Parts: sequence; C-alpha cells; structure tokens
Amino acid sequence: MSIDGILPGSLKEAQIVKYMKNVLEDLLDQVYVVKIPVYEWSWNCLLEINGTEKPCILLPYSTELELIIKPREVLVVENTNFVDKANIEDKVILVKYPKDPIELRFITNVISKKNPKLILLNTNMPGLLKADVVLSSLGYTYAPTCPLKTPVVSLDETLTKELITRGGVVKAASTIRVNYGNIIVGYLNRGSEYSVHVIAHHDTIIGDFRYSPSYYLLKFIERISNKDLPVNLTIISYTAREIGDVEFTEYHYYWGERYLLRIMENKGELERTLYTIAIGPINISGELKAVSHPVFHRYLHDKNVVIEDNAFLLESHTYMEHGIPSITFTTETSLRYRNSNISFNAEETHETIKRAIDLMETLLNNIKPNDMWIKDVHEHVINKLGETELDVRVEATRLIDLMHQLPVPEGVKAFTRSAYRTFYYYCLQPLELYAESALLPSLSKVNLKSLSKIISVCRSYLVIGNENEYLVLDALPREFIDQYMNLFLKYNVKKLRSIINNEIIKTTRNKLVRCCKDVEESNRDR
Repeated sequence: MSIDGILPGSLKEAQIVKYMKNVLEDLLDQVYVVKIPVYEWSWNCLLEINGTEKPCILLPYSTELELIIKPREVLVVENTNFVDKANIEDKVILVKYPKDPIELRFITNVISKKNPKLILLNTNMPGLLKADVVLSSLGYTYAPTCPLKTPVVSLDETLTKELITRGGVVKAASTIRVNYGNIIVGYLNRGSEYSVHVIAHHDTIIGDFRYSPSYYLLKFIERISNKDLPVNLTIISYTAREIGDVEFTEYHYYWGERYLLRIMENKGELERTLYTIAIGPINISGELKAVSHPVFHRYLHDKNVVIEDNAFLLESHTYMEHGIPSITFTTETSLRYRNSNISFNAEETHETIKRAIDLMETLLNNIKPNDMWIKDVHEHVINKLGETELDVRVEATRLIDLMHQLPVPEGVKAFTRSAYRTFYYYCLQPLELYAESALLPSLSKVNLKSLSKIISVCRSYLVIGNENEYLVLDALPREFIDQYMNLFLKYNVKKLRSIINNEIIKTTRNKLVRCCKDVEESNRDR
C-alpha cells in the first residue's frame, strides 16, 4: 500500500538514472553522472481503522510515530487565532491542508510551537493526498533551518471523516541519512560559441517517472538530437527539487541546481551559457504557461501561451541568480497539485506537453543575442517601476546604464544577476504573503505598494534579507520601527564587512524612517 515516488539518494532514483543514461548515450555526444550529497529520506504511512489499513502520507522530514487516536482526542482547528488561545499540548490537531506552501509552513509552525502529538492535514477531497515539505521556519532565505519537531500526516477527505468518527491507529515510519543523489549531464555539440541548458527534474515526492519533467525531457531530446541547431546544448536532469538539501536552508528548493551551478560557475562553464529552458511540472492538463525572463517575451507573444514573470519557486530561478536568462514551461493546474496523487487526463496532458516541446524547439532555433535583448529588459524595468520614488528610479537607471555599457549578452546577464541575487522580504499575517520575484523585484512598483501595506498592517513576522544575511522581526505595531532600526544597525552598520547588498533593505529603511517624524529625528545621527 505504498505510494510511489523518486526520492533523492533512493534505489528507485538510481534505477531511473541508469535508464536515462542508457537512453541519452544513444542521443548525445557525451553523458555522465554527477554525484551530489543529499539527505536521503524514506518513509511509510498507514492508517488502520477497524482492522483495515489505508494509505496516508507522512510529510517530508517528519519523524516516525505510532499513535492510537480516539475521536474525542482530535481537535479541529479552523484558524490560527484559535491556536493562540487554546491548550493543544499533547493533542492531535486536524487542520485543512493549505493551498499555498507558505501557508502550510506558517500553520504547521504556529501549531508545532505548542507541542501537539500530531498534526493531521485534511486535503478536503476524496482520494487526494499531498506531500509538500514543511520545515521549522517561515523563511525563504539561504539561512539554515531544521525539520519540524511535530510529525505531520496528510489524509484525504474520506479517511478524515472515518478517523474523527471511529478513531484509528496512525503508523508512520521515517528514516533520514546522508547519501548521494544523481544528476545527469549530457552535451550535444553543434559547433556554436554559445550553449543553452535544457533542464528538468527526475525526482518526485509522489509520482511515477512517466509523469515527471525528465521523462518529457527525454521525449524532447529524441525529437531534436538529429536536427541542426544554432547552439550547443547542455542537457541536465536534476535531483533534489524540494527535498535532499544537506544544508537544510529555509529556501530548500533546487538543492541539486544550486550545487551543480556553483561547480560550473567556478569552472567557468556558465560564461558561454546563453539561456536556459526548463521543463517544470506538466503532469496535469491545463493552460500552458511560460514563466520567463523578459528576453523571451517577444518570441512567445503570438504563440497562444500565458506569459508570466519569473517566480522564485520555479526551476528557472536558480539560473537567474547566476545571471542567465531562463524560462520554465508549466501549467497552473500542475503547480497546484504537485506532490500529490491526483489523477489526470493523459490525452489532454499529452497535447499540453507536445505544445511545450514545439515552443522549446522554436526558441532554440530563433533566439539569438542582439540589441533587442537590452531594449526588452530596459522597457520591462521601466514598466515595472511606474511612477515610483526618485531614489528607486536612480538606482534602476544605474543598473540599466551598466547593462548598456557591456556587450550583449554580457550586459543582460550582469543586470539579471544584480536583480536576482536578492532574497526578498515577506510579511506573514495568518494566510497572507507579500513576496514578488519579477525582474528587479526590489524596485518594482508592486513591491513598494505591498511594502506600504506591510508597514501599516503587519502583525506577525517580517523577514528581510538575502543569501548572506537576513533579519526576522517580531512586528509589534508600536515598537516595529525602533526594533527594525536596532536590527538594521546591528546587522549592517556594526558589521560593515557584511552589509546586505539588498536594495529592498535600503528602500525599507528609508520608508520606515520617513513614516514617523520622531523616529526620523532620533535615528538620523545613528
């Protein structure tokens, strides 16, 4: 009664990688496997009711348990305000499975701090089970964290009703150990000075390989391996998309990408990388989305595809941090139901994948670095800024001037690197999030409006920072500004050698100080 998945470092992953390598060796000029350190996590979860065992899901990194649950012991939580007031220590807590991963981490953290025995997540749909990662922090930064101390189990709607009516026994096994996962790297040489990365992930928390992005990557390579292309290809099938990070960073996504790209950058292999195409989750039918850097937009505007700015929870984000323009093909439905066992219409999904592959081939054949790249990025930034503050427009102009002074594509890459090597701020009220990841996010008009709202209404946590440093503020209404200024001094002024290179902090600081005249006067000399 196990639920299939391809977890980093597992025997199943080793089998898949061996299969993929054999296929790619017949299609590419060179193929090899990179070993990557990962936390290998294995699990099993069953719920026994009236002598019948049914599957449940233990969320990644949760600890094992065996627990008898009586109906009267299950406490249903409708909102986090209830948790603040109620005594839930040593109780079994049942809560609705949140739609957003940020909401999931927020709710499980709030509940876990009050020491319940178990957190049950009801997906509110018969047959639907989900398995997103929860960690013991609220952040999306490169700061370290650790697994949640309370076990978290996912149940479908039918099983939840049976449990709270009849009771049952939850049996969940879990092990974690340091092991090695596998990244497959292949090359297709077409005699060009530039290379393009085409990437996907073969690991899945739940799901068969036939519905993974790397399976679709194989189909794409089979189609184009014998065709003439204007660029060389670097084909990569990554592991550790959402679990496996041995650094246990709060931004736990794409450990495999972060690991390999550091190596490639140190070896100078990214210098001639022109752009990256990523196949994201497309295992459920739906409207095809191209989530991308602005340089791709002109090639897609008449292709009947939804175009969106890059998001930091998608495969292309890690490449953006290295300055490489990137695009991820996915569907909204697939993103909504990723890490779940939901069924899908194979025929409709096949058509969506075919369209994605068609567009990928179109991009490879038509994208060439030229002055339009500079123009497109310039216009995109101006549109994002709108009528914003003067100092923000000055900073944007400085970055744009830098881009114009360098040749294409180096100028665009330098600009992209500056825009993305920032980890954003967010404010968490119950089930609310403010985080933007469009190009030049720290300068966008949308962010400044969100920031205004944060300053006026934030009542929980505010995280500000990037990969080097970050601040976590307990945002109490009356003490918020002084608290922020004290932390800003501590982390920036008193540690001049490790100042956060983050325009959002500078903008936040200025707006916070200006919003209160007394604070402005008292902190000016400091």
